Amino acid sequence: MNFVKFFTLESKTESFNGLLSNTDSVDLEERALDFLHKMDYSIIKAKFYTIFPLFLHFNKYRPHYAIQMSNEEMEEKIEQYINTIKESKVNQYEKWKEDLDERIKNRVPLNKLQIILEQGKSLKFDVPDYIKEIFEKANKFSKELRKILNDKAPLETLLQYQKQSLEYNIITNEMVIFEEGLNRSLNWLEKIKSISEPNVKIQVKMLNSCILEYKNLPLLFEEFKSYKTIYDKVNALLEKMPTLGRISKTRMNINVNEKITIKKAMEYAKSIEELSVTSEEVYFFFKIL
Repeated sequence: MNFVKFFTLESKTESFNGLLSNTDSVDLEERALDFLHKMDYSIIKAKFYTIFPLFLHFNKYRPHYAIQMSNEEMEEKIEQYINTIKESKVNQYEKWKEDLDERIKNRVPLNKLQIILEQGKSLKFDVPDYIKEIFEKANKFSKELRKILNDKAPLETLLQYQKQSLEYNIITNEMVIFEEGLNRSLNWLEKIKSISEPNVKIQVKMLNSCILEYKNLPLLFEEFKSYKTIYDKVNALLEKMPTLGRISKTRMNINVNEKITIKKAMEYAKSIEELSVTSEEVYFFFKIL
């Protein structure tokens, strides 16, 4: 390794003691050559005092007590220093890799893994190939999840994808969103089941809530169409019954201009019964009928 390159690399290490402190990178090479000149163009001396500048300062200010070392001794110290740095770097890498492997083994969220990878990047560590492969597989699977989240899928398919996601060591953002979507879908199915029990009228308010919530689920529920049809029919019926939404809940007064015939009222009542729904408006309608 030539001295200029050594000087440049050494100035970037944490152990560097300030021989080039505040040195601009532009004139770094010039400084290195100037220092080599001061060392009588002795590469060994230049390297030694670059690594151990305290010896140089001591000899400068205490010439009568100057520490004298042979080239062989200097070279030995340089070699020891370089080996120590290498060992330290290897130990750092092994510790970083061990931490990385442990996180991967226990299924690590992507955001936490990125922190570890950034730490390695700052230390100029290369990401192991097997970690890259794990990343690629997880990202490929995440693309499939994005499609499922956008297009919807039956519960059976969602559960299959959930099982597959547990096989990946990296928990991507898509996996987190998918898991949340699946849990909301399961809760939604329980809710829709509770409002459609046999011999129990469907609460229009609850039905409306379920329909709105369904839009944001990854779940594809074939029976949803029938519930949506019921809801649309109820809304259409309510629009035809202007009095229904304007009945006073306290005085039960009805505007004369909004009154309907008994025959028409019975037709509305029959339609409501056929839909097997109930709501606050329906309750008051039957109460005054």
